[in-house]
Amino acid sequence: MSSIKPEQLEGELYATLARYSDDVREAAAEQTDITARDIVDELRAASPRESGDYARGWGTKSDAFGARGAFGRTVYQRSKPSLTHLLEHGHAKRGGVGRVAGIPHIAPVEQRYADIYPQRVLDAIRKIV
Repeated sequence: MSSIKPEQLEGELYATLARYSDDVREAAAEQTDITARDIVDELRAASPRESGDYARGWGTKSDAFGARGAFGRTVYQRSKPSLTHLLEHGHAKRGGVGRVAGIPHIAPVEQRYADIYPQRVLDAIRKIV
């Protein structure tokens, strides 16, 4: 451990906290990317398949939140976005008589990763310290 003069303490603390902040931001962003890819993979596997277009349509895109270093990923259905609600919750049949049952495939994945993602980020942060 190197010694510093008392008048240098403020600058050293600031530099150390800035490095730590950058490391935490980088680790959280990495875990966000990994989790988003995992969600897309699970949604592709769990999605109903008639032609396969809907299942293949899941993707992820980056969200830019400005200069403060915030980040995020959006998982979305790019090929047939209007079907997500109908397939998840069901809908009326074409002739108006009866209903088609929903196939819950989004909510289970969302609930699972709502628990997994924060733990992944915390584990990544703990590795930094």
